[in-house]
Amino acid sequence: MSASPKPAPPPRFETPSVFVWVVALAFLAFFIQGLIGANVTLDRLLRGASNMGRFLGEAVPPSTARLDVIGWSMLETLNMAIVGVTFGVLLSLPISLLCARNTSPHPIIRVLAINIVATLRTAFSTSSGR
Repeated sequence: MSASPKPAPPPRFETPSVFVWVVALAFLAFFIQGLIGANVTLDRLLRGASNMGRFLGEAVPPSTARLDVIGWSMLETLNMAIVGVTFGVLLSLPISLLCARNTSPHPIIRVLAINIVATLRTAFSTSSGR
């Protein structure tokens, strides 16, 4: 019997492209820069683990001395979230109708509405630090 040629590896085993290597190296460089910038060291990680253990030790059993204040604060937060979402939905419906091609009364109004939405999204995302 003669030796048959070795079959080609499946596509998943092919060498990654240059683009993949560049993206992977860029990610690795940003990751390392983030570790250096955050000053992550083994000593700090170990101190953080011991602090976490102390924190969890103090949290069990939980103190119920301020349970009423915490409960009312949670309810107030839930109320603010419900009101905020309701106002957001009510205000977004007419604007979304003006942004849609099939419901906008005129193309100029549609372009204006889209630009208003884009401006508001930019303003709120930059002011909230995201």
